Amino acid sequence: MLELRKATESDYEILCGLSVTESQAEFVLPVSDTWTEKKAEEDFYVICLKETDAEELVIGFFLIDRSFANHQTFRTYGDLGLRSFFIDKARQGKGYGKEACFQLGPFVKDNYPQSEKLVLTVNVRNPKARALYLACGFVDTQQLYLGGPVGPQHILSLSVK
Repeated sequence: MLELRKATESDYEILCGLSVTESQAEFVLPVSDTWTEKKAEEDFYVICLKETDAEELVIGFFLIDRSFANHQTFRTYGDLGLRSFFIDKARQGKGYGKEACFQLGPFVKDNYPQSEKLVLTVNVRNPKARALYLACGFVDTQQLYLGGPVGPQHILSLSVK
């Protein structure tokens, strides 16, 4: 069973051991960089395989950015941002990313009940990620974000109401 939960300090070393494939590396910062640059408005989460109530295996990571709506480009698209969503390269291709992605809507609704949308950007050179998000219910706004460090990005949103 897959579970999304708040990251704790004890998850740090495990998260630093996770990585993405070489072709994905330009789109996702290492967790160590993300962790050390954490802002007060960012909530860190882990994606876990629950083997029993007491045993779990951390296989992924994401963060919810509560300040996303303050960014001029996204103000009309939603109020929460999804960033750094990934599954460890050793666990990719097994459906865990899709399962975690499908859980995002209900997870956000339960944990951020005041929010209406979850917004993310996905690089135009990352069609597999874009296809995953679209399959999980995200909608392409048909607009591009041009301010990212690795080129144009599709802006996608998911209604969580």
